[in-house]
Amino acid sequence: MMEAISWGAVVLFALATVVTLREAYGPVERATTLTWWLTALGGLVLGFVYVNHVLVGPGLLEVSLGPSLQLMVLVTAGLFLLGGRHSVRMNRSVGMVLLPVLVVLLIIAQVLPEGQGHVRKMADPLLVGHLLCSVASYGLLSLATVLALLDGVQERALRSKSQVTFLGQLPSLDRLEEKLFFTIKWGFALLTLSMITGGVFSYQVKGVYFAFSHKVIFMWATWLVFGVLLLGHHFQGWRGRRAVRYILIGYVFLWLGYFGVKMVSELFLQR
Repeated sequence: MMEAISWGAVVLFALATVVTLREAYGPVERATTLTWWLTALGGLVLGFVYVNHVLVGPGLLEVSLGPSLQLMVLVTAGLFLLGGRHSVRMNRSVGMVLLPVLVVLLIIAQVLPEGQGHVRKMADPLLVGHLLCSVASYGLLSLATVLALLDGVQERALRSKSQVTFLGQLPSLDRLEEKLFFTIKWGFALLTLSMITGGVFSYQVKGVYFAFSHKVIFMWATWLVFGVLLLGHHFQGWRGRRAVRYILIGYVFLWLGYFGVKMVSELFLQR
């Protein structure tokens, strides 16, 4: 029964994707809130599935790869919905890139083999804060990556003077970059809080602030890339293609740091 409901969430996100793509290549006047409502309904269904999946007992939470992907989709979709209340047309362009990716991630979460999930006690507020900051930073930096891709396409279209249908629904390049760096700043701030709370929690459990591991190395690499980008933007005015490259590199490190390490650990090493 729960598996059927999970696939229902996938269908709702897929329908939102189809509506977005149809509207993006139609007249601007056809912009509607249908995508927003389909995504919101899909998010509610996914939230119900996630809560029923990960709560394995009082104060116990399963944090295996499949539920982690679902949570990532849930948070990113929530941020997408918040943005959609301000600009339907711009959100439609963001949805063209973001929603298909979310559908793919949900399908992957569905077809992943059942493994022995890692169960954690959630009684420690420091651990809860660490997880919340981590997930929120992943969601914000995911949206920033989508905005960076749109920024890169828009800049290239302006340079080559080519016409791309859905770009007409985006704000000016300056306004888009303003939104991009606003999102990155908040994502970076939450990532920093996540690393601090994670370090303190590690000290409580293991006696060291940062245990040497692949995950820690990738997280520090992510933090450094986005930190350098923000410094370069503030002091040197970095933007455009240089900013896009930094964002993509940082996002790859971010994914490798959590989902990449988790995938290797659970699917290949089975631990």
